[in-house]
Amino acid sequence: MPPSMPLISPNNDITFPSDFKFGVADADLQTIGEGHTIADEGSEPTMWCHFAEEHGLATPGLGIDRYHRWREDIEHLRQLGVHDYRTSVSMSRTLMRNGEVNHRGIEWYKRYFEALKENDISIYATLYHWELPQYLNEQGGWTNRETVFALQRHAQVVVEHLDEFIDEYFILNEPWCSSLLSYYEGVHAPGKQHRDDSENLKAALLAAHHLLLAQGLAYQAIKERAPDAKVSAVLNFEPSYAASSAPQDAQAARYRDGYFNTWFLDPIFRGRY
Repeated sequence: MPPSMPLISPNNDITFPSDFKFGVADADLQTIGEGHTIADEGSEPTMWCHFAEEHGLATPGLGIDRYHRWREDIEHLRQLGVHDYRTSVSMSRTLMRNGEVNHRGIEWYKRYFEALKENDISIYATLYHWELPQYLNEQGGWTNRETVFALQRHAQVVVEHLDEFIDEYFILNEPWCSSLLSYYEGVHAPGKQHRDDSENLKAALLAAHHLLLAQGLAYQAIKERAPDAKVSAVLNFEPSYAASSAPQDAQAARYRDGYFNTWFLDPIFRGRY
């Protein structure tokens, strides 16, 4: 499509700017087939395999086998005319347990990213799309401050080895999900459900704080090695409206907005909670 041509929605009621990017997205964990990376790369199992097995769910062990079928996937992207693509680079595949680089994992990403660029596909790389190694989960996961430095190290490795292919970095994917949904509501891995005890909300908020701290350190790590890199994050939002004009409803809406939105927005844009 010529870059000067405006994009019209099917209902002809919205006109998108000519430089608006329509793309597709996935995550490494959703597609790769974790069993293959463990067997072939010696990568770390993620907490999601453990969580799925514990709850009788389908595990990410097979995925769609992108590990072996990535050329077919790129051909599908090419046939669809996709030029903007977001995926993730999993810290369970870039780092060994001792913090050293897992070069077999890095080499797979290099082959994949080179082929994407050869097909004129821009790469938007998420550094954390919930692929926490299980051994870190066993040490407290995001409630443990040491996990912050694991993500910082992961960012250093990615920018050092893969920056030439990456058009833009997204550090975190939906930190609300990997903190409150995971450590308070119990829906996502590691499935900690503490909703019956308000005191345990502190663990989820601590996880959120550590995620945001890790994001700041990862940002610094990227910019130190690639000063011109585009760096952002993916936050999920939910509108919050009062059910009525009653003061208690207005307060409830404010609490909900804080729980879902501003707990993550305020530190990023205002530097405080």
